[in-house]
Amino acid sequence: MWVVGLDYFLNDKWVQKTSKNLDNNIYATNLPVTNNAKFHFSFNQQVNSDKFLFDYFKAYEISDDFSIARDDMRLIEFVSLLLIEGTFEETDYWKIIRRIKEIEAGKKPKNRDEFRIWNLIEIMNLINEDGFKINEDNYELVVHILFRNMGFDLDIKSNYYRNNETPIVFANSIKPQIKVIDKEIEAFIKYVENLSDKDISGATQAGIVLNSFLFIYPYQEFSITLAFILSRWYLKRIAPNLQGVQTMYNVGTNWEDFVKKTNQSFEELNLDSFLDFMKQICKNGVNNLYRLSLFQELIEEQKNSPTKIFATLIEQVIVIKIITSKTQSFRLDKIVNNFKIRKVNFVKEEEIKDVIQKMLDLNFLIKKEENQSTLYELNDQFLEKIRLLLKDQ
Repeated sequence: MWVVGLDYFLNDKWVQKTSKNLDNNIYATNLPVTNNAKFHFSFNQQVNSDKFLFDYFKAYEISDDFSIARDDMRLIEFVSLLLIEGTFEETDYWKIIRRIKEIEAGKKPKNRDEFRIWNLIEIMNLINEDGFKINEDNYELVVHILFRNMGFDLDIKSNYYRNNETPIVFANSIKPQIKVIDKEIEAFIKYVENLSDKDISGATQAGIVLNSFLFIYPYQEFSITLAFILSRWYLKRIAPNLQGVQTMYNVGTNWEDFVKKTNQSFEELNLDSFLDFMKQICKNGVNNLYRLSLFQELIEEQKNSPTKIFATLIEQVIVIKIITSKTQSFRLDKIVNNFKIRKVNFVKEEEIKDVIQKMLDLNFLIKKEENQSTLYELNDQFLEKIRLLLKDQ
């Protein structure tokens, strides 16, 4: 695969030539192969949004002094990837984190959740290796690891391939027939493997990879997880030093919108709305990481205090969610709802209450009663500055 980076659009000759050769500015892939219609999108629209996103990454890249914020968010991304499938039994954030750290330290997995963590750690390590290319052999290796100790017999495809009884959140995916699925998987791998400098790249192509695999939805379990792994794998190949792309958590907390945009793309195979949504998810991820680094600056200034304020990552993330509430005043239940991944709260309400109380004690917030409801408002100039600096959509 010819490696073209996130800044592929700097090749003006290619952009102009490609745009000139398109009918009505519509760029089409060769997927899916079992449909006459193909996934397509507005070329200029997506190239321009890739330019904007690339510049946004550069503008709000955090310094190495606060690389801890980046590492912290990676951990939340990992937890979100575990939860996104909707079949992970444990939903308590702290218990999941403890299991991850124990398995990373060498503990042998004992139950299904722990085997999933073990498998996913190995897969993420593999796709982060420089020479681990996207091809048929490596794809099969990733699938084998993903299903390891999960109770599926991979020797017989009907035991783990999607069928008519497989629950699926997306509408209009390909027919759940083994021959059709195999044909689409083969074409998908060839498509990604043979991408060249004549193809669109960047965030747009990462979105195509994600969407195209979700359309296949080949397996009874882990198809969603694998789709996000493949998209991340592709990004790692074209931009190995890319930092700050946090998508899983934002997709998980905007799950209903993600499903809606995905279903819309499957109806007519038009990817524009889906790609725009995913790029906004990426932008919001950059925002969250940058806000977290700014808030950690504030915590660093308080390091001489008798007790460290908001010492844990999840406390800091709760604060960021509070800061970025879209309304000046907010209720507790609104913040609680912001920590749902596929309708499952992975942060307990009591933890959020504790953070709110800390913010009240520090005069970061004020509390007031209005229409028989308890409301909270920001009461700190620095936090207000963080809130106004970047905007989510």
